[in-house]
Amino acid sequence: MYEIESHIQKQEDILNSKNNEIKELQHFINKQKQTLKKQASDLKIQKQQEYYISKVLREKPKKSVK
Repeated sequence: MYEIESHIQKQEDILNSKNNEIKELQHFINKQKQTLKKQASDLKIQKQQEYYISKVLREKPKKSVK
C-alpha cells in the first residue's frame, strides 16, 4: 500500500512541476508578445515619421520658390 501512495505522490509532484513549467512558459510567451507588439508599434510610428519628413522635404522647395 505504501508503494502505491509513494508512486501517486511522485506522479503528483511531476504533474505540479510540469504545470509550473507551463505557467513559466506562458508568462514568457506573453512577455514576448508584448515586446513584439511594442516593436511593431514603434516601427509603425517610425515609418509615419519618415513619410511625414519626406513629404515636408518634398514640399519645402515648392514653397520657397515664389
